[in-house]
Amino acid sequence: TCLDVNGKTKYKTDSFDDTLIFDVEYAGGKLNAIADNRCMAFNSGGKKVWEYSYDGKNLTRYHIAENGYKVLAFSTEGMGKIVTLSTGGKVKGAVDSESVPDWIDIKSNYLAYNSGRDVMLSSFDGKTVYKSSCEADIKQLHIASSGKLLCVYSSSIQVKKPDKVKKINKEAQSETVAPDSVDVQTSAEPQQ
Repeated sequence: TCLDVNGKTKYKTDSFDDTLIFDVEYAGGKLNAIADNRCMAFNSGGKKVWEYSYDGKNLTRYHIAENGYKVLAFSTEGMGKIVTLSTGGKVKGAVDSESVPDWIDIKSNYLAYNSGRDVMLSSFDGKTVYKSSCEADIKQLHIASSGKLLCVYSSSIQVKKPDKVKKINKEAQSETVAPDSVDVQTSAEPQQ
């Protein structure tokens, strides 16, 4: 249901009987709705402007960027599939993952996700531009505005620097050695 600015006049109502909407967020000039079987976007007049059906895939994680881009992680027979949608609901790319990611994030033209303790930074088309292993189980994963990756653990944060990390050679699948990442302690006790 959409209301006017004063909240007194109801001017648009839609019903989705076969869908359970569990999150809505205003981003990219649209109201984005994440549901059990699809995601949708509505304009300020309450009109549905696009819809993306999951086609039987199981949604496990999602993230909506400030510009309205969405990244959706699915489980398909134990494998992970990550789909990036534009503000207009068009598929910008898809990435297959060896496992279902626990964490995903999207910023600019990149998405970050994990496979166990490994973190990857990928372009929307699936080209891995960064890969690194983390020291502990990942509780959260974020792309900072500086382009660095923030790996959040139970009691610390590790900052990964994509410009100085492992690069994957697409043809040979060989890796170059990366310098150490920076650790940021979040506990009150200093690191010894």
